Amino acid sequence: MKITGQQPPHLNEVGTGKTQGKEQRAKIERAGHESATTRGITNHASQTAHRIKETLQAEPDVRPDRVEEVKEKIRSGKYQVEPERLAENMLTAALNEDLEKP
Repeated sequence: MKITGQQPPHLNEVGTGKTQGKEQRAKIERAGHESATTRGITNHASQTAHRIKETLQAEPDVRPDRVEEVKEKIRSGKYQVEPERLAENMLTAALNEDLEKP
């Protein structure tokens, strides 16, 4: 292998002690600032998602007030089943379940 002594320009600048131009320094500084900004946004989004998750987990799975309301309607004979709505909900749930399977 023969070495000719010619190197790419960026290596020549390092070897000769030349400093980076203003444009290059500004570009490097902007890149550092942008990545710090991106980290800040990502961190903020992560914290927001965590707070939402905690709020949802704090909500009960069963709403006692709604359960009592439905029980009272059943006892009094005022509870009406809407067959079309029930069928639609059952089909939607079955479809969603099938789509979630791997």
